Amino acid sequence: PHTTREPQDTLLTIPDPQSPLQLLLVDTAGIRRNARIKPGLEQLGVKKTMQTIERSDVVIFVVNANEPLEIQDKHLAGMLVEKGVAVVVAVNKWDLLDRSDTKSGDELKESIHRTLPGLDFAPVLFISATNGHNVHKLLPLVLQANESRNRIIANEELTALLPRLIKRHRPARERGDTRHPVLRRIEQTSTRPPTFIVWIGPKQSLHETYLRFIENQLRRYFDFTGTPLRVEVRQDKK
Repeated sequence: PHTTREPQDTLLTIPDPQSPLQLLLVDTAGIRRNARIKPGLEQLGVKKTMQTIERSDVVIFVVNANEPLEIQDKHLAGMLVEKGVAVVVAVNKWDLLDRSDTKSGDELKESIHRTLPGLDFAPVLFISATNGHNVHKLLPLVLQANESRNRIIANEELTALLPRLIKRHRPARERGDTRHPVLRRIEQTSTRPPTFIVWIGPKQSLHETYLRFIENQLRRYFDFTGTPLRVEVRQDKK
């Protein structure tokens, strides 16, 4: 934080005999806690960072391995989910941790997903900007996350998934509703991020936890690594 004032754009071309791929990399100003952000250039830099996030396809969310996550990190993670952008979490300064602890990576990954529950879909990569450790793995994860964000699932596959969902977990109703809902169909309505509509019977309800279950099953059967999903419920009129 406080080292980059203006977003820095870099055009990157990935060679391909058939269709070269162009990516626009944007290095944004880091964001500190609101109380530490100084008025003026830093405040303007943070505002431009927010604007950059809104027009991005994938965000590399950089945190430091040797520093605890703060409330500001949670707020930023929530905003990324709200905006529907794909996310890759890069844990920098991995070289500064005690490498003799073989479980430190798994424990830190669990801690990140526990502290930032909204980003539990995001892959976590431990890197070192100083010595280049794992940096070469960042771009493939970014491309995978972007592909997930644009993935379209065929109606036939969603139709086949429906009985599996019901068999695995009976649809749960909202409190106060006396009837269990009937899942009639699931359809994908858009991408960026992938959005799904779950249709139920008229005058029925579906508990929010069951929507979360459906989201988890969509991730289980179809690879949506790195992208948030939207799962909404609608009532059929008949």
